[in-house]
Amino acid sequence: MNCENCNTPISGVGTVCHHCQFPYNGTIEEKDLFYGKQISQKQELQEANKNLKKAANSLFVVAGIMLFNGIVIYLSADSPIDLIFFGIVSICLLTFGFLLNKAPSIFIIAGLSLITLVYILLAIANGPEVLFKGIIFKIIIYTLLIKALVETNNAKNIRNLNKSLM
Repeated sequence: MNCENCNTPISGVGTVCHHCQFPYNGTIEEKDLFYGKQISQKQELQEANKNLKKAANSLFVVAGIMLFNGIVIYLSADSPIDLIFFGIVSICLLTFGFLLNKAPSIFIIAGLSLITLVYILLAIANGPEVLFKGIIFKIIIYTLLIKALVETNNAKNIRNLNKSLM
């Protein structure tokens, strides 16, 4: 005999499927309640996946801002090393965005760490006043990344609660 929900073979022992918790010996109401809960969980998983996409998009936006910053510095100071530096940072952030589904929190934290390191290096190289230049962009960048971290944690929690649907 197979479970009518997930088609996993079930033994005659017990009242629920060991794989998906479907109440195969339950009443019609219990089965309907299970299906309703499953639909709700699938919607939560879709929301979690949307949150992960938003988090990846945040990394892509930050990568674009960093590349734009490198281009502006290059054009104003004719400094190819700055363009290369910000280009590498942008490539790293793009990579984190593409790999986000593998380990969401790790790649967002890596992005936050990379941005912080960039600002520390810039402060060391150019003086601490550089931290206050472009403060609006810095606030936007940190806001995007912190929001992305919250979204990835929410997605992780939803995914953990709904492992049977994945």
